[in-house]
Amino acid sequence: MSGSIQDKGLPVWFMGGVLALLSLLVGLTWLNGAMLNRQQYQLMAMREDIQGLAEGLEQNLAEGDVESSTAPARIRRHHPRPSFLRVQREEEGSDQAMKDLKGSRDSAEKAVREARDTQRKLSIQENARLADEKAKLEAAGHWWRPWLYGAVFAGLLAFIIRAWARRRG
Repeated sequence: MSGSIQDKGLPVWFMGGVLALLSLLVGLTWLNGAMLNRQQYQLMAMREDIQGLAEGLEQNLAEGDVESSTAPARIRRHHPRPSFLRVQREEEGSDQAMKDLKGSRDSAEKAVREARDTQRKLSIQENARLADEKAKLEAAGHWWRPWLYGAVFAGLLAFIIRAWARRRG
């Protein structure tokens, strides 16, 4: 009876399949590590950008430039309206004071326009620098692709040669 019941061993393809699955697992783990590394560099770059923006906002608030600040306006509670006192203008010195006030407002507006233009130009240069850094990071993150394609090609080639050798022999 023991002769009719044969103890079957593992199939021939089992060890090859296990090795293929293990190599696939190692490859996927390596790929996951590369993606996590790239994500870490992107997060670090975003953190630097956020810190730069926060410093810029702090600088704007410290300078007292309330008009161009992107900080949210403070909500004021409703207070009774202040009553205004009527003041009479002096005709002699008020014209010169008004001209001086208008001149100072014009020069302040001109300075703000120039500062915004300069900031826009610097922003373009900063964006170009950030784009270059991002391109370098992406290029560094994709260095493994030719190796992966080469390994897949070599595996397929080995499989084809093995099948050809089996049919021949």
